[in-house]
Amino acid sequence: DIPGAMAASRIIALRKACGLALTSQTLAAALAAGSLLFLSSYPRLLFLFMTAVIFSRAGLYGFDMCYLELVQLLVDERERASCNGVENALCAAAELAIVILALTVFSNPDDFAGLAIASAVALLLAFILFVAWTQLWHLHTHRHVSSGNLQQKSHHHAHTIQQARSLSNEGEGIHVHLHYTGPRLVYDDHSSSS
Repeated sequence: DIPGAMAASRIIALRKACGLALTSQTLAAALAAGSLLFLSSYPRLLFLFMTAVIFSRAGLYGFDMCYLELVQLLVDERERASCNGVENALCAAAELAIVILALTVFSNPDDFAGLAIASAVALLLAFILFVAWTQLWHLHTHRHVSSGNLQQKSHHHAHTIQQARSLSNEGEGIHVHLHYTGPRLVYDDHSSSS
C-alpha cells in the first residue's frame, strides 16, 4: 500500500497508461479494419493488416495490466468479487455477440472486414467510456486528524479496506479518494444526511 500523494500520482499515471494503451489498440484496430476494406484492390495491405493486429494486441495487454492494477487500488476488497463477476458477464456477453455476428450477419468469409469494423467500433466505444470515467471521477488526497480512531463522528465518508489498513499502518492519516464530479443523477442519494 502506498500512502497519500504517492498513491494519487500512481493512480493518475496508471490512468494515463491505460488511456495510451487503449488509444493504441483502438487506432491499430481501425487501421486493421481499414486495410481489410481495400484488400481486394491492394493485396499487399495484408501485411499492414497483420502488423496492425499485432500492435492492437500489445495495446490490449498494456491496458489489461494497467486496468488490473487500478482495480486492485480503487475497488474495495469486499467488492472485488462482485466487480469481477459483472466484468466477466459483460465480457462473455460481448464475446457471444461477436460470435452471433460471425455466424449470422458476417457468415460469408468475404464479410470478414465487417467483423473487423465491428471490433474497431467496440474499441472506440470502450475508449469513449474510459475517457468519460477519467473525466467524471476525480482523485484527491485526504488527510485525517490523527486521533487513532477511524470511526470519528466528524468523519462523513466510508473507507475501503485498503484505505483503513493504510490509515492504521502509516500513522500519517493520508489516503486517496475517488469521487464523482459529474451531474447529479435522479437516483443519487449522496445529498441525504445519514
